Amino acid sequence: MCPDAAVAGGAGSIVARFGGEEFAVIVRLPGAPAVDAAERLRGAVAKSIGSISVTASIGLAIVDRAAIGDRSRNQDSLREILRSADRAMYQAKQQGGDAVLIAGRTPPRSIGDPSPMRQRQR
Repeated sequence: MCPDAAVAGGAGSIVARFGGEEFAVIVRLPGAPAVDAAERLRGAVAKSIGSISVTASIGLAIVDRAAIGDRSRNQDSLREILRSADRAMYQAKQQGGDAVLIAGRTPPRSIGDPSPMRQRQR
């Protein structure tokens, strides 16, 4: 795992293996800073190790804390947030990888270096 993952997310970040080659990074940041943190993480992972090229496909779910609701619904809300981020990550992979996609956008917006498959968000 990338040792910079927690640093990219900032203080109070939670980094956990989510399955296989997938990790979850949970941060409490508003939209734009969350996108910046995801892009820093993507950049930290996207380094060549000898002849091996490593990239990261990141699905980002941005949630208004008020939208989560009361504690009795938190568990279901958190599951849906993770599912949304997971779907966005797989879309990033399908579009060529090495990108950050924001869940819930139609079409999802891609962050990172532009390529024919991706558009840059500003």
